[in-house]
Amino acid sequence: MQTDWALVREMMMGAIDGCERLEALGLGEEDRHLTGEANGFRASVFDALTSAWTYPESVRYRLIAERNAAGVDRPYLPESARILRNVAEACAELVGAGEPAPGAAAAREMVRWYSGHLTPLLEDAARSRPVPA
Repeated sequence: MQTDWALVREMMMGAIDGCERLEALGLGEEDRHLTGEANGFRASVFDALTSAWTYPESVRYRLIAERNAAGVDRPYLPESARILRNVAEACAELVGAGEPAPGAAAAREMVRWYSGHLTPLLEDAARSRPVPA
């Protein structure tokens, strides 16, 4: 099965853009009661932020259901999905950690590892596959 990496990037960038804007606006816990309007709908900051972290969970369940309906259930969590989940969790540890973030060197080392070690190793391994007859 192929992966729609453009959609994965789009989803991650949407979340990152929203989180970045939240921080740039300086909205914090003490601002949860404030309300705003978007697309003719008024809601509190608290409601909007709660939706921002529960919405992806709902979409995940819908994706699972639609995969099932399409007959493409997965019997295990693929390695690439594990990578995305764990990198997202590591990224979450950077939120509110300041700049430069404690652990930033390790995070950047990991980024370099993906491009400088994992990718070349995988490409080399793929070249060593036997050519189908």
